[in-house]
Amino acid sequence: MNYSYTDLIDAYSALGVGNGSAVYVVSALRGLGSYSVPVQTLDAHYNAIKELIGDDGTIIVPTASLNLCNTKTPFDIDNTNSYQMGAFSEYIRIKGESVRSMHPFWSLTALGKCASELTTNVSKHAFAYNSVWSRMIDKKDIIMLHVGLHPSRALSIIHYAENFIGVPYRYTKEFIHPIMRGKDIVYEEYYMNVMYKDADIIWDKDRKEIKEIIGKAIENNIIKEYKMPVGSIWASNITEVFHFFINILSIDLYTFLKTPPLIRPYNK
Repeated sequence: MNYSYTDLIDAYSALGVGNGSAVYVVSALRGLGSYSVPVQTLDAHYNAIKELIGDDGTIIVPTASLNLCNTKTPFDIDNTNSYQMGAFSEYIRIKGESVRSMHPFWSLTALGKCASELTTNVSKHAFAYNSVWSRMIDKKDIIMLHVGLHPSRALSIIHYAENFIGVPYRYTKEFIHPIMRGKDIVYEEYYMNVMYKDADIIWDKDRKEIKEIIGKAIENNIIKEYKMPVGSIWASNITEVFHFFINILSIDLYTFLKTPPLIRPYNK
């Protein structure tokens, strides 16, 4: 079953997207089935959101390039493609007026009124204070949209929450990575919280625990679902979701692991 432009306007509007909204969009558009004019799918989603948020709104998307991690491939903020972030993220990234944050592995790209405010001169740590995540949470009014993709499948805000509360199974690693600066390649330090390799950490890959947590968030109306002809779009306030996760992690630091690790190199 196809969906139309009117379906998109109705969906995004019902989920709170309006004039001046800042929206963080995570997407797998195939999860919504086919748009009525398939070749216009990306344009349709962009135009629908832009029509609702107007000139005072902002669109933010993930443009991570984690495939560069532990390689010698230079990161070029203007030309490095995002990796497995979805077609809509690339669509926003390559728009001439978009602004991308500087991190070789975990960048975000924004378009609109608050684009520079959110993405320029950010922390060299992907998930630390003054990162894009930190700035989005501090704004307190950013709508997080999961388009055709269940929130349990892509919630990078979890990693910010893990870093914020200090889960013991992650530590900050320094990466010396080549960066394109004009025509020159320079090596610079960047940071990211990673898991200990020598611990028996089992990430909840099937997302069973996370799905249950998301289910509770939906029950409590923290995350709202709008059903499309095929699939759904989910919306939430990114700050509320962050605090929801923090409260859960404060009770059990191993919430997002399948089981608490028995081998704990950090227990010394």
